[in-house]
Amino acid sequence: FGLYIYGVVLKELQNTPSASSTTTKIRPSSSVHHAQDIVPPPSPHSILLQSILQFPYNWSAWLDLSELCVQDSTIHSDVEEVLRPILGHWMYHFFCVHLFLENQVNENAIMVMEKLIHGTTATDTIDHETNGGAGGGEILSTTGMFVQSPYIQSQLAVAHYNLRDFDEAQRHFIALSERDSLRLDQMDIYSNILYVKEDRVSLSQLAHRAVKIDKYRPETCCIVGNYYSLKAQHEKAVQYFQRALKLDRSYLSAWTLMGHEYVEMKNTAAAIEAYRRAVDINERDYRAWYGLGQTYEILNMLFYALFYFNKVSFFTFFYWVGVHFLEL
Repeated sequence: FGLYIYGVVLKELQNTPSASSTTTKIRPSSSVHHAQDIVPPPSPHSILLQSILQFPYNWSAWLDLSELCVQDSTIHSDVEEVLRPILGHWMYHFFCVHLFLENQVNENAIMVMEKLIHGTTATDTIDHETNGGAGGGEILSTTGMFVQSPYIQSQLAVAHYNLRDFDEAQRHFIALSERDSLRLDQMDIYSNILYVKEDRVSLSQLAHRAVKIDKYRPETCCIVGNYYSLKAQHEKAVQYFQRALKLDRSYLSAWTLMGHEYVEMKNTAAAIEAYRRAVDINERDYRAWYGLGQTYEILNMLFYALFYFNKVSFFTFFYWVGVHFLEL
């Protein structure tokens, strides 16, 4: 765990714009010999990989590693090579699922999760050439260990939601709610599905249940906001999305949904600000890019709109190239 903390510190330093200038200031300038003795710090991903190899069950280390993989595609080959000894470990497959979902490679994520749920035999391999890989195949060693896993079912629901297969996603969310009636994680996504399907009764029931469980969760505020949005009470919906952001300023869904509400209220300046906040948090959020394009189209600023719509195309159709290294 010491290696994990070290890797997190290096990652945060790497993401800090002033890190390099600060390092320069503290270097001794009185002697060339001292400057030559300074050894640059190791890369964050190399330290995180060492931590994972020593203790593969630290999910936080996997999440930090996936963030680095998304930010920098040049480390993919290093990650693949170092993790080769544990390619058959179920935590590695969880990592693959998370990274696929982050990069909107939802079909691959569903394929891996189905294998984790139903298991494989010694003859079942995944063809990388047809699934975003560089060729070859790996045998999944996990044999149906996660049939009852709420986490896997929730990620399946999210993957189908990203593919706009709302009926299948709703089926998974309903099963998830029956299995864990107190669950609020990812239930804001379920409320998005009910909103799109205009299922006011089910959305009302979900909102009441969420408020009863914990009214101070950002997910609850988003669910209630979607409920009021479906009732065309956009001002009240904005209030609940703002409440969610008071609880968590980095809550991506609230910024995007609030942008949608401002568009409905014809407040284009506020909508643009909300969408920009969303893409600042996660530049792969194609819904926020689409919202920006739609807003500029309303303003008749068509070149700006075209630029943002092109962003949507990039993140939804071409980002799979960045994850070709993952061997399943």
